[in-house]
Amino acid sequence: MSDDIMKILIVPLILHPKNDAAYYVAQNLASLLHSNGDVAAISADKANAFHYASSYPAANPKQPLFASRKDNHSYEEWLKSRGAMDEKYLHEDMEMLLDAIDHFQPDRILTYDRLAAISAGRLKNIPVDAVVQSALYKKTSFPSAVLKEYNAFLSSYHLEQVLEVKSIYKQCDKLFGFGPIETQPFPAHAKVDRIGISSLAPMKKGLTNRVCVFLPDVHKTAFALNKLIKDAFLGAPYAVYVWYPGCHTQKIQNIHYMAHARADMIAGSICVIHDGNDYYMNQCMAQAIPQVIIASHEYSRMYNGQAVKRTGIGRYIYEEDLTMSNLYENFRQVLADDAYYDANQEMKKKIAKQGDLNQFLLYEKQ
Repeated sequence: MSDDIMKILIVPLILHPKNDAAYYVAQNLASLLHSNGDVAAISADKANAFHYASSYPAANPKQPLFASRKDNHSYEEWLKSRGAMDEKYLHEDMEMLLDAIDHFQPDRILTYDRLAAISAGRLKNIPVDAVVQSALYKKTSFPSAVLKEYNAFLSSYHLEQVLEVKSIYKQCDKLFGFGPIETQPFPAHAKVDRIGISSLAPMKKGLTNRVCVFLPDVHKTAFALNKLIKDAFLGAPYAVYVWYPGCHTQKIQNIHYMAHARADMIAGSICVIHDGNDYYMNQCMAQAIPQVIIASHEYSRMYNGQAVKRTGIGRYIYEEDLTMSNLYENFRQVLADDAYYDANQEMKKKIAKQGDLNQFLLYEKQ
């Protein structure tokens, strides 16, 4: 194999197969690397499907029975609430990653919220890069017990314990963040390489009468979400494409329920209603599409909701305030007020100036 060809092992944390931001970024990177003549492998649960990459298994985190999701402001609390700080899970993931490294022999590792990848790279002396979100650097406090199992995992491999997870990311060779400074304000000391658009620059598409509603992480039952969406949008003069966990493929008048969210449908939509997913938010900005975020008080959905409001490109509703009338009123306002159109056009220019995913290749080969 030529010395100019990179072999990259991509290690994403995907909690909702085929729907998380980490899934979309991994898929886009695999396609980009393939088109550039490089080689990608992805460590992820087999429920995900990837093109242009070898596949390696990943451990599946199990959400703790009594974990609170309401006020997980810190990155550490969010990881713990998802089971990604569990010591057993970390050991299982580490062993799978070490096997993948031995078999694939990557030149570099790229991780997206999988902590074991950073330690695996260190043990194998392989450079590790990471995708980070600006919420990681927010000043938040959390109980020290949150890190107990992660530190036990580190100690078992004779690695230094930590007081906060962001210190682990200092061991990475490169850090990448997606989006403009207005929505992703990284501190200078973090040395994050910024990429504007987390995909290849989207193709321009004319507006349709489509509305996308993608809610993988909203903590309401499928029955409640279905009723809310039907009450708000059934019979409206536009097509509504919907996905949430437990959603069954069907069409009821103008509402199309889907087996999986399709991020490619964001282009051309008149509005996107979503749960604060980094990728959906980024794609809306790249396409100048107004968005309504259904936020929670946890990393990083809360910060993404605040960012769209602060920049004037959308609105947000906390889950506890989510009603049919509140949802429809926020949706109506982002379409009726020209200020949202103007702000989104300005944001589209800013994000385009910072490049698309092709920037990743430039950074990696520096």
